[in-house]
Amino acid sequence: MPLSLYLDDCSDEDLLIDLLRVAGHLVVSPRQSGTVGWHDADHLDYATQHDYVLITHNPQDFRDLHDVWHAQRRQHGGIILIYRDNDPSRDMSAADVVRAVERLLVSGLRINNNVHILNQWR
Repeated sequence: MPLSLYLDDCSDEDLLIDLLRVAGHLVVSPRQSGTVGWHDADHLDYATQHDYVLITHNPQDFRDLHDVWHAQRRQHGGIILIYRDNDPSRDMSAADVVRAVERLLVSGLRINNNVHILNQWR
């Protein structure tokens, strides 16, 4: 089942976009949507308004936003967090991200209104 994905500024990479699209997902980047440089809360608002799942390499800020939205009983399409250690031998490549997204989807776990750490699906 393909996802409709929105990448925030720190995940907006051509190779990742291309590989996610090849895997069958609809992918929107800030460059396409005119949202480059927006605040994190605005990225989440945009993704929510367009029914996209947000992918970010900025996990803590979006985890915090999810907690605020949850407390306010606000809905969102889902947030996928990708942690980086700034170590190329441990960081997820674009291909790793695509494989992990597929594993997450196969798991059957609910995406909407949830936060998923993609690194756990390597």
